[in-house]
Amino acid sequence: MKFLIKTVIPFIFIGMYIPEVFFFIFFIAAVFLIIKYFQGRNRDYTLVQGSVVAIKENISKDMDGKKVHYAPVFAYAYEGKSYIVEHPVNINVQGRSLFTVGQKVDLRVYQDAPDQAMLNSHFTTHILLYAGLGFFIVPGIIMAAFIKGGLVNFYTLGDRIQAIFVFIYNIIEKLISFF
Repeated sequence: MKFLIKTVIPFIFIGMYIPEVFFFIFFIAAVFLIIKYFQGRNRDYTLVQGSVVAIKENISKDMDGKKVHYAPVFAYAYEGKSYIVEHPVNINVQGRSLFTVGQKVDLRVYQDAPDQAMLNSHFTTHILLYAGLGFFIVPGIIMAAFIKGGLVNFYTLGDRIQAIFVFIYNIIEKLISFF
């Protein structure tokens, strides 16, 4: 009986609140990413001309196997010093790098950390904002599934997950029918 009280009952209680915990984690992640975006946006930087000196190949493994990502390595001069830095965001399209060795690029060099340079493009400067907004939107869609799909009445986690996938499938099917 003690085993039942100490393990099973708390698990059932926690299982009732899994959606709320899920949404709370997404909300905290979204707020964190948006705060980091605005902190980076307010940093003072200088635009400098740099060049691509190498393309670093990064290999990651997932369930589909190995995936290759490419990160450009930039060389630039700032206030009389030379720097070589790998771009913090892997940039590739369909398995190939967007850059070639020797290509000239505009870089953002932060005045408080000149050894950190970033490609001066809309994507790389706004990626944290887009990720943060995505972390707000995805839970919103799932919450709509809970409310509109009647998931509030389901008591088991399996039923909730199945209903979420059915709801997402129906949305995708409706979107495809427009095209």
